[in-house]
Amino acid sequence: MRYTSEEMACIDILAQLFEKGQIESGRLQCEPAFRAVGILPDRVIPVLTALEEHGIISGVTHSNLGQFTMFRITSRAVEVSREIAFSKQEQAERKSLLQVQFRREQEEREWREAQRREDLRRAEEQRKEDLEWKLRQEAKVNRQFFECLASSPGN
Repeated sequence: MRYTSEEMACIDILAQLFEKGQIESGRLQCEPAFRAVGILPDRVIPVLTALEEHGIISGVTHSNLGQFTMFRITSRAVEVSREIAFSKQEQAERKSLLQVQFRREQEEREWREAQRREDLRRAEEQRKEDLEWKLRQEAKVNRQFFECLASSPGN
């Protein structure tokens, strides 16, 4: 089941209360903790309504003091809180694995690029050596030609 970030924050608070044995609670007791995690007062009732629908709280009492005067926190709060924590941990591990995989792929790309540059450098070096060899051969042939011309009887 998908929960909003506000619902997840409230579920964590309610789960902590449940684990402390504070099963009976009310909106007025929870509002300071809800506010501390960033839930605005005008969002408390919609969030509590959603939590009631999800079975996180039950036995809701409304009075002339307002909605959700009293309610009972169910063990589902602890179950869902643990599921959310496990899901977040899985997401973090997945993200970590993806980061490791990305780093490896990046390193491999960098290695390939370094290999490519080295191959290009070696090819350029070989081309220069081949050109120098060719020039030496041409110079040798030219020298032999001129030596032959110089040693011929008509010169």
